[in-house]
Amino acid sequence: MGPTPPRVERARLPAASSVLPKRGAKPKSTRAPRRDGDPAPPVPHLFDDLPQLTGRLRSATRLALLLDLDGTVVPLRSRPAQVVMDSRTQQALAQLSRLPKVGLWVISGRRLADLRRIVGLQEVKCLGLHGWEDRSGRDLSASTARRMRQARSMFEGSLAGLPGVWIEHKGPIFVVHHRGAPVDSVRRARRIVRELMKEFQATLRLMPGKKIWEILPSEFPRKGDAAAAIAALQPPGSVLIYIGDDVTDESAFRALPGAITVRVGRPARTTARFRLRSPVEVLQFLQIIVTAVGRPSP
Repeated sequence: MGPTPPRVERARLPAASSVLPKRGAKPKSTRAPRRDGDPAPPVPHLFDDLPQLTGRLRSATRLALLLDLDGTVVPLRSRPAQVVMDSRTQQALAQLSRLPKVGLWVISGRRLADLRRIVGLQEVKCLGLHGWEDRSGRDLSASTARRMRQARSMFEGSLAGLPGVWIEHKGPIFVVHHRGAPVDSVRRARRIVRELMKEFQATLRLMPGKKIWEILPSEFPRKGDAAAAIAALQPPGSVLIYIGDDVTDESAFRALPGAITVRVGRPARTTARFRLRSPVEVLQFLQIIVTAVGRPSP
């Protein structure tokens, strides 16, 4: 058997409103119409009804578990290169990858080679650059690649000298980082990014994230495309689970309306059905799955 997960002390909701979704079921909306200034509507915590959760996991014919990386499985760091996976998390992923009825994917905005290095497990299927980069490899069209080079050059020149703002090159795309930058630098960078994108809006798109702006070709898929493709391959009776922490994961939440979708982090507007507070709670959930589903195969 896998390790016994940490005891989770949480009160149940007065009414069992956090019923786990059945595959293919249309989720009920618990969100009031949005008004400017409204706080994020409440989303049930995933552990509010553990008996029902574990029962659903045990009864599934197959589990398809899709995970984001940064901010979900590993904590965010000021620089992407500083991220290291905790040994307990890696152990839980290894145990999950050996469970016969569990399929495990990590879908990240990182390059595929970097993603595999951090995960460190050959058994875990990894998709880089939001699902665009997989084992087969892909190339941009010549015209799109040329526009990306032009955009990168303009962004580098316009953002140079702003304290705390830097550009990360990720092969066919690039990312403007501003984590830890002074407020004035962030404001100036935001204005520059928005203005420059007007020049490239026909072929490129801007995808904001946590302390970043990611510039991608319009032809690039979103995580929701990768999640939907994986879901389509699962047999009847499968339970799909997607866990992510950022706006980049919202397309996957929307693409899997019958799944157990989980937003990680502080309360935020989301289409996910449940929430967890941190990668620490994500690790607890991974350990719960190991225990609920059964003994890994040899």
